[in-house]
Amino acid sequence: MSIRKKIKNKEYNFGEYELPTLIGASREDLMDIITCLNNNIEAHKQREETIRARLRKCYDYFTKQGLTDKEIIEITKLECEKY
Repeated sequence: MSIRKKIKNKEYNFGEYELPTLIGASREDLMDIITCLNNNIEAHKQREETIRARLRKCYDYFTKQGLTDKEIIEITKLECEKY
């Protein structure tokens, strides 16, 4: 894996990954990057809201089945939390 810097192009090559820098970027490029990041943030927020709603629905179902909070936590515990 080669690690080298391309100062002229303002790109850094770390093996297979090339990362453009924001130094010297045009205003339009910067606005595109900011718009893309804002869209990504909004998409993550929407996914998080969906996941929270699903968890709430599961919790409500489990409580209707008569399970206690301790039992619900045990059922929904992730593999990494069991050890």
